[in-house]
Amino acid sequence: MINIDRFERFSKTINQISKELKKIKYKHMSKYGLGSIHAMCIISLGETPCQTAQELMNGEEIDKAQMSRVLKDLCGKGYIRPVEGQNRKYRLRYELTETGRKIAAEVRQKAVDIVKFVDVDIDCEDIIVMYKTLENICRNIIKAQDEFEK
Repeated sequence: MINIDRFERFSKTINQISKELKKIKYKHMSKYGLGSIHAMCIISLGETPCQTAQELMNGEEIDKAQMSRVLKDLCGKGYIRPVEGQNRKYRLRYELTETGRKIAAEVRQKAVDIVKFVDVDIDCEDIIVMYKTLENICRNIIKAQDEFEK
């Protein structure tokens, strides 16, 4: 039998981790006048250049209007720009500017430093199992959405 307390503990812990990570991102990005969603976009473009708004939204809890505002902010500050040579108004692809690449590298390094700090006392094997387990739980929750919406 499934213990509902275990589910509540899991949910609260995941929510707390997410909340704390957003605080860290926001604190770091505030010196650039940006928020955590801006950080997500900059990091994502640093890892995979030339993405559309839709591609940047994948996996994030953000709507089209919010993404549009974030892209406008980032363009306005000179951190990203539409890729040159596009003959369209919609589904533009964006890339980092030189300043944006510097910020992306700094944010990425901060993320690496944080990960090293938080997992210092955890065995590598335990980290691997934890991520594998979280990925399985995520897949199963997505499956459950489909199954229980019938």
